[in-house]
Amino acid sequence: MAIETTPLGFQKPDGTEAVRDGDNIISANAQKSEDRHQEDRGRLSAIELKNTAQDTDIANARTGATADAKTYTDGVVAADRVRLNTLETAGYVPAWKTATAYTAGQRVIAPNGDVVASVANHTSTTYIPANWTASAQDGRIAGAENTLSGEDLVRGKDPRVLRDITDSTYAIPFADKDGYVAGGVLPNGTFNFEKPSTILGETGISAQPISAPGWAEVHTDKDGYISCGIRSDGTFVSYKSASSSTLQQANDALGYSRSSKTRVATVGDSLTAGYDNVTGSWAAGQSWPAQLQTLVPASVTVFNRAYGGWTVDEIAIELGAFPFDVTITGGTIPASGAVGVTTAQPVGWTGSSNIRSFHGSLAGIPGTIRKDAGNVLSFTRTAAGTAKDTSGLQRFTADWDVHRADTLIIFIGRNDVSNSVVGGEGSVVDHVLAGTQRIVDYLTVDLKQVLLVGTITTQSETSGTAGYNTVTAINSALAAKFGPRFVDVRRYLIDKAIYDQGITPTTADLTAMAADTLPASIMMDGTHYNQATAALLASKVFNPCLQTRGWLAQ
Repeated sequence: MAIETTPLGFQKPDGTEAVRDGDNIISANAQKSEDRHQEDRGRLSAIELKNTAQDTDIANARTGATADAKTYTDGVVAADRVRLNTLETAGYVPAWKTATAYTAGQRVIAPNGDVVASVANHTSTTYIPANWTASAQDGRIAGAENTLSGEDLVRGKDPRVLRDITDSTYAIPFADKDGYVAGGVLPNGTFNFEKPSTILGETGISAQPISAPGWAEVHTDKDGYISCGIRSDGTFVSYKSASSSTLQQANDALGYSRSSKTRVATVGDSLTAGYDNVTGSWAAGQSWPAQLQTLVPASVTVFNRAYGGWTVDEIAIELGAFPFDVTITGGTIPASGAVGVTTAQPVGWTGSSNIRSFHGSLAGIPGTIRKDAGNVLSFTRTAAGTAKDTSGLQRFTADWDVHRADTLIIFIGRNDVSNSVVGGEGSVVDHVLAGTQRIVDYLTVDLKQVLLVGTITTQSETSGTAGYNTVTAINSALAAKFGPRFVDVRRYLIDKAIYDQGITPTTADLTAMAADTLPASIMMDGTHYNQATAALLASKVFNPCLQTRGWLAQ
């Protein structure tokens, strides 16, 4: 096995055969890390010696403060300046004191830690900032701090890391490009990496990833799945190349299950079902899921699982993604007819007057749960049969509970925004996020092929309005949570859809677009886009998103 020496002087196996003499290499690399650590300390000392003679004492004080504070945090400036206050009797710049006469130009350390100079002769009773000006000396301190920050000193605590450097975990810690703890050499000489794994959701390179056992280092694609890497035995493996037409991920190698590439379920409301307030329900084939079916390979089936006017929770109950538990009045499902049911769960209904029907089974009996005015619930069995005694909570099983292993496109939340529905959460934004997460969690596979859309603004929800703020907050939160799996449909409809249809924007269109909402020329009413726009969502947005990710069978 050949041993390569990196530009930093570390030894690295070339990976062509099993690693031998690994302990010697680790020992050598640990020693090299210690040598470089000592060299870094030397460079820091050299930087401090570059200060002017006037600053020598202050630089020495900083050296002492840095030694005392093992981590170099964002608060190091305040810590050092507090230390300077204790050096007053040794002849350093004194701290400001009350009832003291000061001459013009005299320097002191202000209560906030800054080095300042007196503007004119005066006697201080209270510290008045107008009587003082920042000292040139303080500027030199800031310059020294900027120089030191360029040395990648460890800054200490940060929520992104798994350990706090102050617990003496490492013999030699090292930091990332932002100065946060990335890992280090443990007291036993082995390396440890603090950075969170980038497998299953984030992009980049991850060394020794927690969620990819058997790998020493992996490279991920834009969706956070393994494209290539080095296994623990040093073998290089590639699942994706420039000539590959699909993304062959590591699920086979790691034993991960993955969403189906032949079944796509679209979960949504009227914007997905195909409906508007002018013409009503659209003809078959006009909704964007129906248009998507014409674009995907013949082996792929697209299921339109959308209900116009329904909220996030109502859609999730019908899908089976909302665990809906009810108690049967009287403890018995009769041989025929309806029976009352109740639930203690907070459900985000569209409104108390709306009627909803959920199809599935209760206690093993097929039937329908119906929500009537006043949020009154009942269950009616599909066919007459034998009465069945029940006790305690009974979970409703939805007929549509057949998509747990499918690829999903989730486009929900518009009715929750319009009706200010909060469900069991404290706000509409939190409610839509929680409902969306429930549907994602409903999937039973390890590698979940899910596109998150959020929702869109209506024509009246222009920039700065309450509805606009709610919608954009939902979409921003989904983008932050799901990263590359979030698809900004609202942005496409505002910026591009009108031009992709070959329409010249009217003055009203341009005004709407400038107000960051949808132009009238692509709409059927104030909320719903037209059929031509729906076709564009299929061809310009969803089909390319699915195809480029390799989520469809070819």
